[in-house]
Amino acid sequence: MMLPNELIWVMEKLGFDWPDIDEDELRRGGHMVGVFRTELEGKLQAMDRKVNGDLAAAMRGQAGPAYVGAWNTNRSQNLQKLVDILGPVPAGVEVAAGGVFALKMKVIFDVTTTMIALVGMLTNPVTAVGAGPMLIIKKKLLNAAVDIAVEQVLNQVLPMVIEPLVQELPGIVMAALESPIVEAVAGDPDEFYADLQALEQAQGEMEQHAADVETMTERLMADLASLNIGGD
Repeated sequence: MMLPNELIWVMEKLGFDWPDIDEDELRRGGHMVGVFRTELEGKLQAMDRKVNGDLAAAMRGQAGPAYVGAWNTNRSQNLQKLVDILGPVPAGVEVAAGGVFALKMKVIFDVTTTMIALVGMLTNPVTAVGAGPMLIIKKKLLNAAVDIAVEQVLNQVLPMVIEPLVQELPGIVMAALESPIVEAVAGDPDEFYADLQALEQAQGEMEQHAADVETMTERLMADLASLNIGGD
């Protein structure tokens, strides 16, 4: 929300605090994360189909089940958790943005009513003397209310978005990176069959999916870095 220059001037003169958070940028950031999560989930599903379909069919013996089993374990235990913890981010950001907008509306309303009251007091010789102390008290109360409201918004958003990301994301990433490429499976170690052409094609597609995920991640990081949350 952008303020008229006249109101900005009045607020500066009166010393009122304006919440320096751009709720539109907050919403844009939440939308970015939501789009990334949807695209990531789509890529993981495509890789699921490739591993459990073409790759599984292209290999017999221990190699096929070992590779497929390792992928499915990593997918369910690590990669799906990454998708899941990103899920609440857009909703949490929307809560924060809504709180910031409501707070700004309150500031505008309070500044307006204060100005109206001041005009009335200053034009009355009897009440003009009390205008200065009234403004000081009003300003302190409103600025304190702004601080409390911002804290309440953060208290709503932190458990929903920030804390799960901070607490779980590093462990998920490390577990995914350390996940084995193959699993130990029972079977005849001498039995092996591979359709090399099918394997080569599947490998190429898996590498492309992985490259796409890397590109998506880099784009998300760049987009988030471009956000001007502070409204400067």
